[in-house]
Amino acid sequence: MDAVVRSRLAGLGSSHSTRLGAALRHAGGYLAERRAFRKVLLVLTDGEPSDVDVPDPQYLVEDARRAAQQLRRRGVDIFAFGIGEDRFPQLDRMFGARHALRVPRIEVLPHRVMQLYAELKK
Repeated sequence: MDAVVRSRLAGLGSSHSTRLGAALRHAGGYLAERRAFRKVLLVLTDGEPSDVDVPDPQYLVEDARRAAQQLRRRGVDIFAFGIGEDRFPQLDRMFGARHALRVPRIEVLPHRVMQLYAELKK
């Protein structure tokens, strides 16, 4: 990963209205139009879906969980990287324990992606 990509990733921050379920469905629609031997979706997240228009945070977690399940049923391998020191209590619920990966610092991300790649190649 070059310095430009690292600096862009390091500059990412979390803020309001991350409709994760909607984002997953959008990405799934994009992937559905692509021909590929294997479709893999990597999600970088702070682990907390949010929306200023939805007062129930549990609804957003369940919406993301359902969207991830739908993608898997359609043949998409989906993995979420929880970025930061947080424990990400909802990440396993949304993506499943085997598909929810923790990355304590952004500098660790390239190593974790390569680990995942090696596992997927098996």
